[in-house]
Amino acid sequence: MGKIKYEYMKKSEVKEVSNLIKELFKEFIGIDYNQEGKDTFLDYIAPNNLRERYNKKNHEFLIAKDNDVLIGIIELRDYQKC
Repeated sequence: MGKIKYEYMKKSEVKEVSNLIKELFKEFIGIDYNQEGKDTFLDYIAPNNLRERYNKKNHEFLIAKDNDVLIGIIELRDYQKC
């Protein structure tokens, strides 16, 4: 593991972020969800929906990269910058 970098997500990274979330959801998180819950979550993290939230002023996305490989994401909403 190299040095982990934290940065704001760029619009061009939306699809990559969506794919990472989808992979992790399917492998670890969604196994206990019913089909309706799975469908709702997968829709929420679809690239077009992430992009829509990215364009809102009250949303911010931070990503983590290890040697330029995406390894983490956090979405903030309704926050105030200090």
